[in-house]
Amino acid sequence: MDKPFVEGKHQESKRLKTDAGDLCVGIFGKLIEKDLRVVPGETQVKRYFYTANKKQIGMRFDIFISEEKNPTYVDDKGCTKIGTIRIKFEEPDGLPRHNVNLSMLLGGTEIIIELEEEKTRNKIINTTEFWG
Repeated sequence: MDKPFVEGKHQESKRLKTDAGDLCVGIFGKLIEKDLRVVPGETQVKRYFYTANKKQIGMRFDIFISEEKNPTYVDDKGCTKIGTIRIKFEEPDGLPRHNVNLSMLLGGTEIIIELEEEKTRNKIINTTEFWG
């Protein structure tokens, strides 16, 4: 997950210059709390993401889990990448805030992730298995 870069708070090695301003990359963005009880088959997460660059042709979402309750970065001790999902834009535009909606559903032993490009309603659905 990328967030606006904050001097003195974020590591300089995590700074990325974009058309939308400097971002901090590699932040562990918690979507689901560790040990959270969920109802299988119900959507547990809905989030909205925006592109950072003009004419961006897509987005990639790396999915991580952590043994820690509140990790800061995805490369912190205890963090493990369990999957990646990508969406390509059919109609890239000149604005750096192209919207993508992310939904996550937990069902049994798998995570079902859906990305939807808001402009065209193009959807990508992917699954990954829980580790543990």
